[in-house]
Amino acid sequence: MSPTASARRGNRRVAATLAVAAGTAVLLAPAATAKTPTVSIEGDSIGAYKFSPRKVEIKPRKTVDWEWDSNAPHNVTFTKPDKASKTVAMGSFSLKFKKKGTYRYVCTIHGFGGKVVVK
Repeated sequence: MSPTASARRGNRRVAATLAVAAGTAVLLAPAATAKTPTVSIEGDSIGAYKFSPRKVEIKPRKTVDWEWDSNAPHNVTFTKPDKASKTVAMGSFSLKFKKKGTYRYVCTIHGFGGKVVVK
C-alpha cells in the first residue's frame, strides 16, 4: 500500500471517529433548562383585557412570571396563596409554586383571571 493511500485511510478513520464523538457529545449534553413561563396582559379596553395564556401548567418548585405594559393599571392577585402584585399600568410579578394543585388568580381592577396548574 502506498503512503498516500495509507494517509487517506487514516484521515477517513479520524473523520469517522470525530463524527461519532460529535454525535455522542450531542447525546450526552445536558437537556436545556425549561424556560420560565411568562403570562402577559392583552387588550386595550375593559371588556378586552385578558391574561395570555389564561392557563399555565408547570411542575412543582417552578416559577411563573407575569409582565404587562398597558394603558390602565392591573394586578395579579391570588387568594391561595395570599399573594399579589402591585397595581400598576406597567409591571411584573413572579411567583414560585411549591405544591401540586390549581391556583386561580385575577386582576382585581377589571375582573379577568387565569390559573396555574402545578402537576
